[in-house]
Amino acid sequence: MMEKPFFENKIAIVLSENLAPWQELNVTAFLSSAIASHFPETMGKDFVDASGVGYPGIFRQPVMIFKSTPAELKILYKKARERGLNIGIYTKKIFETQGDQNIQAVAELNEEEQDYAGLVFYGKRGRVDKVLEGQKLHP
Repeated sequence: MMEKPFFENKIAIVLSENLAPWQELNVTAFLSSAIASHFPETMGKDFVDASGVGYPGIFRQPVMIFKSTPAELKILYKKARERGLNIGIYTKKIFETQGDQNIQAVAELNEEEQDYAGLVFYGKRGRVDKVLEGQKLHP
């Protein structure tokens, strides 16, 4: 059996508990892309199967997914900001927009007014764990 690697940093996504299943998947995919696009060290090497067919790499490490109430999401966001974590957001307003309209949807509101569908945190494992203390993993 291969030894499990230790990752100094952690990726964690927290979804609002009031999303439809398709929305949970959509938000998870978009939030994952925020980390992949800004932190290349999170990405593994490309795969090549025994036939020589290549496939794009995926994250090198697990992505932990949690579920919280909308009120808890606001608290988690604040805690993550206080601890200096990298934060990606997906707001409920983004469900109504596409492409660059997403940027405008976020820009229209200040951070206290955002209605989060989900958040992604990336940073030192201990800091991420502290922010997520008491949160339950997505079932």
